[in-house]
Amino acid sequence: MPYASMMLVRPAADHIAYAAFGDCRMLVLHHDGRLSDIGPPPRHREAEAARAKAFDAANKGPMDALPELRRLRNLVNTLDAYWLMAADPAVADHVHPGRVELDGPADVLLMTDGFHALSADYGAYDDAGLVAAARAQGLGALYRELRAIERADPRGEKFPRFKPSDDATAMLIAAGG
Repeated sequence: MPYASMMLVRPAADHIAYAAFGDCRMLVLHHDGRLSDIGPPPRHREAEAARAKAFDAANKGPMDALPELRRLRNLVNTLDAYWLMAADPAVADHVHPGRVELDGPADVLLMTDGFHALSADYGAYDDAGLVAAARAQGLGALYRELRAIERADPRGEKFPRFKPSDDATAMLIAAGG
């Protein structure tokens, strides 16, 4: 079954309304330096990294991980895992709507978990620094940096993971007054 995640936003002069679903993330860097972080807690990514590290320690390759990855994929949209968009009406109960108040201009970075890996997994930036770098360097430069980090660690020895790279999509928008 195909799955998807989303971060739907509607910016206004004094707030950003959002609906979050799955593992996408929104970072809002306010004009005064405060950061609002909207998205799932990192526990499933930490658990995945721990499982990938265990596979590597047991000298198992990517093909050995397929049964475990299939098992985990079969847990999606159950009480034992996290929820993703799918052709199942029950997923509507797991959309997280909210609102971030703005008291001036803000930079808003919307991204998939694969793009967020620059700060969450690889430590190239903290979250505020990632937003600032997106504004200063552009998303294309950050994408190239992300892929260079992953190419430099193809087996996931420095940064444990099951696959060489993940989806990496991002959008930067200016919001607020």
